[in-house]
Amino acid sequence: MDKFEIRRLNLQAVLRTHCNGKAAALADKIGGAPSYVSRMLYPEGKRGKKRIGEDMRDRIEDALALPRGYMDDVARAAAEVGASAEAEESTRPTPSPALSHLVDVSAEGVTIERFDAEELKIVELYRRADKDGRMIIFGAATVAPKGEMLPIPPAGKTTLGPINASEKRVLDLYRRADKEGKAVILGAAMVAPKEDQSDAAGNTD
Repeated sequence: MDKFEIRRLNLQAVLRTHCNGKAAALADKIGGAPSYVSRMLYPEGKRGKKRIGEDMRDRIEDALALPRGYMDDVARAAAEVGASAEAEESTRPTPSPALSHLVDVSAEGVTIERFDAEELKIVELYRRADKDGRMIIFGAATVAPKGEMLPIPPAGKTTLGPINASEKRVLDLYRRADKEGKAVILGAAMVAPKEDQSDAAGNTD
């Protein structure tokens, strides 16, 4: 992600958290037109797209009393990617093709049959993360550079038991990532905020 995409994603989050999702409300706060706010939210390449430069970035932060640098926060942007992608993926109940040969789907859930140590680590870190941490990991996995699908690892059983759909999606994206992408995802998983261990110990979800 470049700085303009980071700001667009953070603007998307700000619009939801500070303006009830209404472009007109944000436009009123920054003294602009609702149509201009909408165009700042356009994805790169869409006709009429307006990038968020330094002056507009500062204007938004000042108008909403946000700390300086808020709109350039990479982790927050990654979390927004994760939140958006997870919401979109949650409407797709069918198992992803990339994992269809790696899992058994049953009424009890999805159990990994073939894995490697890094894949196991990703799932474990994702499971330990709190809600914000999971969004950061999912966001990093979504934007990570993609490569060729790796060969299926040797057969084996995990100690994790059934994994849920969200964990499966992260593992799917991890397997699709290239070497650099895998490092990005693992790095995000390592620094993602964790659940309180006393609470996590009793969590059976």
